[in-house]
Amino acid sequence: MQRKVVVQRLALVSASILVSLVVLDVVYRWIVEPEDVVPRNLGRYDSTLGWALKPNASGTSGATGSDVTYRINSKGLRDRETTYDKPAGTLRLVLLGDSRTFGYGVQIEQHFSTLLEGYFKNVEVINLGVSGYGVDQELLAFRTEGVKYHPDIVIGYVAHFGGQRHMYADRWGKPKPQFVLRDGVLTLTNVPVPSVTAGMDFPDRVDLSMKQLSPLYRDLSKAGVRLLKRIWGRATTETPTAQTSADAAAFVDRMYALAEAILKETDTEVKAAGGRFVLVTEIPRLHRDCLKLGMTSFDVSTPLANKRFALPNKLGHINEAGNGVLAWEIAQFFLRSGLITPRIGPTACEQNRRLEEGLEVRAQAERKRSAGKHSHVWGEL
Repeated sequence: MQRKVVVQRLALVSASILVSLVVLDVVYRWIVEPEDVVPRNLGRYDSTLGWALKPNASGTSGATGSDVTYRINSKGLRDRETTYDKPAGTLRLVLLGDSRTFGYGVQIEQHFSTLLEGYFKNVEVINLGVSGYGVDQELLAFRTEGVKYHPDIVIGYVAHFGGQRHMYADRWGKPKPQFVLRDGVLTLTNVPVPSVTAGMDFPDRVDLSMKQLSPLYRDLSKAGVRLLKRIWGRATTETPTAQTSADAAAFVDRMYALAEAILKETDTEVKAAGGRFVLVTEIPRLHRDCLKLGMTSFDVSTPLANKRFALPNKLGHINEAGNGVLAWEIAQFFLRSGLITPRIGPTACEQNRRLEEGLEVRAQAERKRSAGKHSHVWGEL
């Protein structure tokens, strides 16, 4: 009987501790962890790309101050359902890129991919953007998925080199593919991409799962490890080697050289598939270098420099207004460069110009008639 009471009390204490920890974790998460702008349930592991969007997933986030809904189609794109076969008479554009192309923090109806379509008729835009992608993953995304849509134009939107992501085989805590230049030749490495849990034993897998599920457990475990190292005298005391300005400049040069080689390869593969590759970038040096390599490039850094285009809470991405300007600038560039002609799809601007020309012709005719009437009356006087 006494043993039963002890067991019951231990169970009650254990349950109380568990409930307390859950409540504490919820409170800690609310204080320390901001809401994800893009819900984590939208992503999945991919052996070629490192990560990708989960087909038919959906989620909503209010991190920008208003609810944004994300819906992924059956092919793993944040886009409407689209067949691989291109409809007759349709000019098809495929977008490659990272979180800006994906539509981080904005409704898809206000994203530049949707707005760009609105300036034309018989033009279809397909969005292959995925948050966190570098130019290396974007090239692989074209190889594995983009080419299937038989695009006439492929847009690679490179807003920045955040995290120097194409220089590494691991970013954002996840393994990824990596291209390296060997004697001027691009070589793909780290493929198949290992999963995050590859090589882990069961305790390590549990530890990783707990860190992903519980911010409190994650931070306490880190603090505990640091404390134990300090107690045991194993804390890191080595001073990291300072990077010289020459080292930093050399790294930047390698970063640009690799990015440009990847983009040139993308340009080559798009042409081989019967399309035209267009780089859209906010990096002036990348724009200039790619023009020298004979690529089509458009620098949008100036029109997007407006600080009012920033999402709230310092999220580092453009809002709906910025997306609108980006769509407009790309549409005008296509018209100026002849990539899309008014015969295929006149823009709203082109339609307005035609309307203004028609009104001007009517006004001139009215002035002539009016001048004729006045001269007739004057002659009678």
